[in-house]
Amino acid sequence: MYKNLKALREKKNNLVEKMTALSDKAANETRAFTEEETQEYDRLAEEIRGLADTIKKAEEAYDNSIKNDPEKKEQKDKFENEKRAFCDFIKGLELTEEVRSDVNWTVGDNGAVIPTSVANYILEEVKERCNIWNYATKFVAGGTLTFPKYDESEQQITMAYADEFGKLTSTSGKFTSVSMTGFLAASLTKVSISLINNSQVDLFTYVCGKMADTIANWIEKELLKGTDSKIEGLSKVEVVSTELTADSLIDLQDSVKTVFQKNAKFIMNSKTKNFIRKLKDGQDNYLVVTDYVKGVANGYTLLGKPVELSDQLEDGEVLYGDYSGLFVKIAESPSVNVYKEKYAEEHAVGVMVWLEMDAKLIEPQKVKKIKATTINTISKSTKSTVK
Repeated sequence: MYKNLKALREKKNNLVEKMTALSDKAANETRAFTEEETQEYDRLAEEIRGLADTIKKAEEAYDNSIKNDPEKKEQKDKFENEKRAFCDFIKGLELTEEVRSDVNWTVGDNGAVIPTSVANYILEEVKERCNIWNYATKFVAGGTLTFPKYDESEQQITMAYADEFGKLTSTSGKFTSVSMTGFLAASLTKVSISLINNSQVDLFTYVCGKMADTIANWIEKELLKGTDSKIEGLSKVEVVSTELTADSLIDLQDSVKTVFQKNAKFIMNSKTKNFIRKLKDGQDNYLVVTDYVKGVANGYTLLGKPVELSDQLEDGEVLYGDYSGLFVKIAESPSVNVYKEKYAEEHAVGVMVWLEMDAKLIEPQKVKKIKATTINTISKSTKSTVK
């Protein structure tokens, strides 16, 4: 129920943003609304009123659903108090000492560090926007984490039949170690004071949603592509082919061992997906299948596995595997600072999220990659390729 309520609030906020943009455009051009703008403004206002009524009823139903659970009610009341303090501070309202103490609010020379629950809410929003973040194996720890990395390329641990009291021959793979530290990054979101002052905007959902969008885009890029001398992510994943064909996609899938196939997925950008959708097998069947019934990402499966899209990957890049092999170390819980004076000249309030993290492919056997350089035009031939 709560997710549906959140979606309603986000939809209402988007409509208010459009309505505000119409008003600002006319004001900046010092003119009255055109007939078309008036009709659009009225349509948006009517839809907003309807959503507001639906949201109110949904909130009442949600409150009724938890009123008999004291623990859930206490958690909700605490979160609501912290959420209210966050919004009041952004609006420029003074927080009393009692409120600051109650919600664990700290104000310094450079802004305010808000309660952890608000930061955690933003991270939950990031999870909904960044699938690779959900699939990765995550650790929350300070300092340096060192993980053993097992290499079977030279020799494998084996098991064999043996006679009682007979001599066993030992075999072993090669263990190395990989260390993860932390890299500090920050995301700044500027919030228009016009929207802050608009009573129809659910300020908390709006601000947290904008921050989550920015953070999710950055995290997705770092986990999939990495940055030299910073977060490594999947930048060093093994490339199994430099061609994109029906055969190379089969080889890519088979390069991941059977034990890791259960949760395996393809990740590529839209242009690469469009190219692969036109490839066919020997029976003239398309490799990519549209299957909305199963609820797979974007409604597509390739060779029986879900296809997910990311604008962070280049044309011709295809990742495949179980992304739990990607380890993410979060050095500490994210902190959020609110800056009211710094961006006053821009008629905005700045909200900055600080995050320290690292990410590396610790289990390379779980993920493989195709990296082609250009996408050619698909012909009727089933041997069309990207080279």
